[in-house]
Amino acid sequence: MGGHMVSGFAEIMLDKVHLSPVRAYLVLVIFAGIADIFILIESHNKKEYKISLSNAFGGIAQAKFLVFPLTLLVISAVQIFGLAPTGFVGIPIDSTLIFLMAQLFPVFFVLFELMQDGHTLSNFDEAAMLGLFLLILYFLVTIG
Repeated sequence: MGGHMVSGFAEIMLDKVHLSPVRAYLVLVIFAGIADIFILIESHNKKEYKISLSNAFGGIAQAKFLVFPLTLLVISAVQIFGLAPTGFVGIPIDSTLIFLMAQLFPVFFVLFELMQDGHTLSNFDEAAMLGLFLLILYFLVTIG
């Protein structure tokens, strides 16, 4: 039922409001992740930076390394068993998808380097991670 409601909302955003797919996706992400956003804000205000960073990193890692591959597997299984709707050709591997996947590397590399050898996170480190994240969002909204 939840998936049906989300797909109905996405259909309204695309067909009636005429948002681009990336902008519609960002609206859905904001609604889906509002609880995590509040946890990030509260833990940051309480100066619990490790909780804030681990929550943000967990959300990024779960979406990119668990949900996305599982979605691709389900799509391929549906296509293999012939259950796909007529006209469905799968996820197109285009420049936007390749750009999105390539943008994941700098975020994880910076986070990996910051976590090496017991490095404590400073405000500059958090600003660098936030800057990379906002840069990715900017590119997705303008290019996608």
